[in-house]
Amino acid sequence: MKTFTKINKLMLLMFLLSSLAFGQYNNKTVSAKQYVKDHYSAMQNRAYDLAVKSESDLAGLNQDRHIETLKGAKIWNLEFQYDVETPSGKGDCVGAETDGSYIYVSLYKSDTILKFDMAGNFVTYIAIPGVANVRDMAYDGQYFYGSDASNYIWQMDFDNQQLVSTIPSPAPVRSIAYDSVNDAFWINNWSEDLRLITKAGASINTIAAPPSMYGSAYDGKTPGGPFLWIFTGTSSSSGVCQVEKYHLPSGQLTGIPHSISNDLGTGIAGGLFMFDDTATSKTLLCGLLQGTPVDICFGYDLLSTAADTNDVGVISMLSPVSGPNLTSSENVEVEIQNFGSLPQSGFDVTYIFNGGPPVTETVNGNINPFNTYLYTFATPVDLSNLGTYTFTVYTSLLGDNNLSNDTLNTAIAHIAPVNLDAYCYVANGAIEGPSKFNMQFPGIITNISDQSTMVPVYCGTWGAGNRWFGLLYEPIKQFLTFDTITGARSIISISNPVTTDENWTGLSYDYSTNTMYAMSYSAATESVLYTIDVWTGAPTMIGSTSGLMINLACNLAGDLYSVGIGDDQLYSIDKMTGVGTAIGYIGFDANFAQDMEFDRAGDRLFMAAYDATNGGQLRIVDVNTGMSINLGEFDSGAEVTGLAIPYYTSIGIHEIEKEFSYNVYPNPAYDHFIVNCTHNISEYTIINYIGQVVLQNVVNSDNFNVDVRSLSTGMYFIQLNTENGVVTEKISVE
Repeated sequence: MKTFTKINKLMLLMFLLSSLAFGQYNNKTVSAKQYVKDHYSAMQNRAYDLAVKSESDLAGLNQDRHIETLKGAKIWNLEFQYDVETPSGKGDCVGAETDGSYIYVSLYKSDTILKFDMAGNFVTYIAIPGVANVRDMAYDGQYFYGSDASNYIWQMDFDNQQLVSTIPSPAPVRSIAYDSVNDAFWINNWSEDLRLITKAGASINTIAAPPSMYGSAYDGKTPGGPFLWIFTGTSSSSGVCQVEKYHLPSGQLTGIPHSISNDLGTGIAGGLFMFDDTATSKTLLCGLLQGTPVDICFGYDLLSTAADTNDVGVISMLSPVSGPNLTSSENVEVEIQNFGSLPQSGFDVTYIFNGGPPVTETVNGNINPFNTYLYTFATPVDLSNLGTYTFTVYTSLLGDNNLSNDTLNTAIAHIAPVNLDAYCYVANGAIEGPSKFNMQFPGIITNISDQSTMVPVYCGTWGAGNRWFGLLYEPIKQFLTFDTITGARSIISISNPVTTDENWTGLSYDYSTNTMYAMSYSAATESVLYTIDVWTGAPTMIGSTSGLMINLACNLAGDLYSVGIGDDQLYSIDKMTGVGTAIGYIGFDANFAQDMEFDRAGDRLFMAAYDATNGGQLRIVDVNTGMSINLGEFDSGAEVTGLAIPYYTSIGIHEIEKEFSYNVYPNPAYDHFIVNCTHNISEYTIINYIGQVVLQNVVNSDNFNVDVRSLSTGMYFIQLNTENGVVTEKISVE
């Protein structure tokens, strides 16, 4: 899922899950705050495609990230917010633009354009023949422009409801902004390159690898520009979105985003546009929030967003990095950003190590507006002893207009090396399938069995009977075990959550009670905690919690933990209610699959993580603070799931099984099967390999025949409902 290298063969099935999206959904590989998190959607795509050490060492770890609420960015003045969904009776609103007299709103699943007056009152519906499913829009003073995310742009006359012309584009067009200086358009699709194209469709400029966006707006008014505003946060799973801006002369992001969802509520990015309000003599930055519960058109006073002229600050520490094998002479390297509109040089930067004396040096390199600069101090630090070390790093610029973003506080941990063997499933890598590795060397993964043509297993744990358990996400929710020698899968049962749109996201075994727990997610139920019978695979719902809990881990004391991929927080999970309680930030931007497992003997929590920027990583997590440390990258940044760390006990599976046996024979069969059981079976259900029920009967017997003459030749599953739960057997009809 890091990149999609297979063509989705079953696109129709993807539409069955379209209700998960608030609006037009990004199912491409993008930054996690764009699935965030597109893990959920990406796992659906991938599954359907294949269907056919000590905690004290980590204590106090934290790093203030350069975000607006911490760093004291400008106060944004919200001039208006209009509900465009309720008065129009139309959902699926995505784009918005204005000619100064009316605001027009586009729908991504309709040929309708909504017309509002400038006070937000609904006026009417309009339609342009030959135009439908318009995303972001632009206006050049005469005509409106937009696309349905294809390789052409419609030039539209809204007054006369006519399609004027069609402009070819060298790339799909989702976001579009009119650049009045060049009489051209900035266009892009999700996280693909931003391109400046002429009205004839020729490319004249490119900004590579932007964040995933939905809308954009050209800004020639703000001092220090021109700029291009972009609306990012295109994932329905997170409900988090923000506006950012590019400094077009340098092609650099200015580094100060503003959260729209914090102001207006949960939602994902939509269109953006600029508007000169003659009534107030203000220039507004406006846009469309694909919101929950309603879509909202909003506008901010652009003057309130302008950058200071002199403003620098430390935004990250690049060295040293937490981990094992740190030395007595570690370089201190930091990243400094110029947030202002003037170039900067000759200012001081200082670090304070573990509360000691300040170390101050001068930055002589030139930093252009909105650019970053890497600075390495001449004085190193001693991190040779195990433990946690604090750093305060700050800039001192004469005349700095904004002192609140000068300082970075962080902590670095020197931890003992981790020497453990673990099993995992490589869901996206050189060879996909069950694998093993030593946790001291996560970059070396040994494949056990090539299962590239099989549905990947995202949930894993070590559990009862000294076995490696797995749980399939989609499309057939199989509860299974892996042979640690051959990698062969042994299906225990098809384990379906309560509702059909729930999909498994986590699995972990509780040795304190001999209980298997699993976590599921759907847009309707959010995250739901279950127990799963390790013998029959039957799931029992406990309760739900908000957000998308992407994994599950249980220690020997029976404490459950999970990571919320929407907010990148570690949560403790109540085993009685399923409710999650946030512990703290995990320290990276999680995207896609994120499995997690305890080293139960050492009481250390490890995470097979996928960082949105750096790919697959092995991390150790502090259960007291939530902060994690990167122990190393997986081979080629592989997406690693199904994590299982062996914990061998003398308790075998037979000691937790019930006194129960059954037999289904002959198998394979031509016309009928015979079922014998030590307990009464109330009914049986036969399910085909894509999860469809093909035969079902009430029997209330412990011995009966199953007539299968009506079934086609092939593989099926028979589920037997007993007083001890549901058991499943794979059968073959010939």
